Amino acid sequence: MRFPRVIKYVVTYYHKIVAWAKAGKMALCLGLIALALSVAPVCAADAPLGGATIRLPIFSHDSGYGERLYRQGLMQFNQGHHDQAAQLWRLLAEDGNRDAQFALGELYASGDVQAGIDRNLAKAAKWYRRAAKQGHVSAQYNLGVFYASGVGVPHDLREAARWWRLAALQGHIQAQFNLGLLYAQGTGVEPNPAEAVRWWGMAAEHGYAPAQFNLGLMYIMGEGVKESRSQALRLWQLSARQGFGQAIHALKVLKPR
Repeated sequence: MRFPRVIKYVVTYYHKIVAWAKAGKMALCLGLIALALSVAPVCAADAPLGGATIRLPIFSHDSGYGERLYRQGLMQFNQGHHDQAAQLWRLLAEDGNRDAQFALGELYASGDVQAGIDRNLAKAAKWYRRAAKQGHVSAQYNLGVFYASGVGVPHDLREAARWWRLAALQGHIQAQFNLGLLYAQGTGVEPNPAEAVRWWGMAAEHGYAPAQFNLGLMYIMGEGVKESRSQALRLWQLSARQGFGQAIHALKVLKPR
């Protein structure tokens, strides 16, 4: 049996544990020990069964450990220990934890003096992408925003649409609304009023006032949906109740008959 990865983890974690212990960062130290245990290899072994051979997996990751350690980092962050949280999240992120990857993306997107992290949108995009590829909905949405605005990555509305679609399919309301805008305007995707209605309809069902207003416009114009004054008024009333100015103005102009 070969254990190159075991040696790598032992050496890496040993030095960090010793360094943090000397610095008095015992909470972080204990968290790192737990992380080391969570990625500790289950050695390959042969077990006979009816003449056959069962090969046990070499490595086993307990997702529960990653979740607990991520939350420990969050607790450290909320207590003002941003540097300790960032160090723990980085270890988790490099080990593939999507929540930690997203957290690092957030730190790089805004910069955090206490964590010793300068604002770096390219690095933010890097960590968002890693989390997004693992299905992290907020990372998918944020990566779409980066592509739409051309920060940290090249401006690319097609890529924005791709990531917003993935987030929208998971129920992200703002992603649903933005995707509707792209279809209504024909930017990054082929213009398709029916698709705009579809995505705005999803966001409107969740009570998103701008989507309710835009969907009302589609009903007034009969774009992507059968024209219906009553539906438009209903949607604008829902939007106006939330204080959305354009809906309030529209209701004044288009008074119920």
